[in-house]
Amino acid sequence: MSSTGKTRRHKAKNGGAPGSDGTQRPPIPPLAITLREAAAAACISLSSLYIEIGAGRLRVIKIRGSRRVRVIDLEDFLGSCPPIGPAGGAK
Repeated sequence: MSSTGKTRRHKAKNGGAPGSDGTQRPPIPPLAITLREAAAAACISLSSLYIEIGAGRLRVIKIRGSRRVRVIDLEDFLGSCPPIGPAGGAK
């Protein structure tokens, strides 16, 4: 605890944390991301993301009142989208 009586919260950094032997550990990839981050990762607008969530095609979880998208759910959603173009998709 700090001198104010509150416990400190540590945020994970992308650079990783030093291990017990002083070497850098690889960063831990996030398991859940914000809706804004999910939209950016999928290269769609936030409005389009809300449409997909509302239609039940993308699952959202709540952590202490904050909505998050699990990375695995975003990957599953993107994998379920039909491909387009000459590789066998719609014309």
